[in-house]
Amino acid sequence: MTKNLWGVYAKVVTHRVILIAVGLCIIGFVLITMGMKKPSGSMMQTRMDVILVSVGATLLSAGMLSSLWELFAKRAYTEETLRRVGLKNDVVKAGIVQFVDNFRSAEIDWEDILVNARELDLFVCWAYTWRNMYQEKLKGIINRKAGKIRLILPDLEDDLIVKRLSHDFKDYDDEKVKQRISEAIDFFKELDSNEESGHVEIWCISCSPQFSWYRIDNKVVFAFSAHRGKDAVPVIIGQEGGFLYDFATKEFEFLFEPTRSRSRRVYPI
Repeated sequence: MTKNLWGVYAKVVTHRVILIAVGLCIIGFVLITMGMKKPSGSMMQTRMDVILVSVGATLLSAGMLSSLWELFAKRAYTEETLRRVGLKNDVVKAGIVQFVDNFRSAEIDWEDILVNARELDLFVCWAYTWRNMYQEKLKGIINRKAGKIRLILPDLEDDLIVKRLSHDFKDYDDEKVKQRISEAIDFFKELDSNEESGHVEIWCISCSPQFSWYRIDNKVVFAFSAHRGKDAVPVIIGQEGGFLYDFATKEFEFLFEPTRSRSRRVYPI
């Protein structure tokens, strides 16, 4: 869930709690009124009157306390808790907006992240599943006037890197690694085959990514790697202004500079 959606969700929850609290107050007030002695009636309260007043007072108190907690106390308590354990400032400095325990989880709203994106930088092994799943959104980036995708892949002409990847990926040999990288190159070339090409750059580098990472406009996504194979991997999503985004920006600037890194541009040539 993105930061904006989290904000909407928080507001919905707050409004829901307030509505329930108001409802409890109204019901409580009505019960108290029903249980009170009527001017024209007997001065003696019946057992039912006592029960109505007691229940009404309880509901009225619960509604008022719920409102006060939701509007004032909850946020103060949360901030104080985070401050005491030293998390709040760290999360803010990092610019973290979301933690997810599985890269393939529906909690990562790639549709929302990519729908209006104009610039995408990514360093992956080949991102076979991800790129095919969001092919239309990637085309949308390319079709925008200022849209641009810059892709970094391991160099399939570097035998050492190929052997390292075939060792890291279970059931992969050298030829399959080269095939996957080549397919990724062809895939993104095909995205750029419209009337106005030049919206895609593809680079190969003599190193393998320690994790998959994506910089999309003002967001950055880090997906960890698992040594156990295709296990679920955790994901951290950060935003511009945090040191995670700054780290990704500096890394990409380095990787896209051939004189500093061991990279070469394979498209366009």
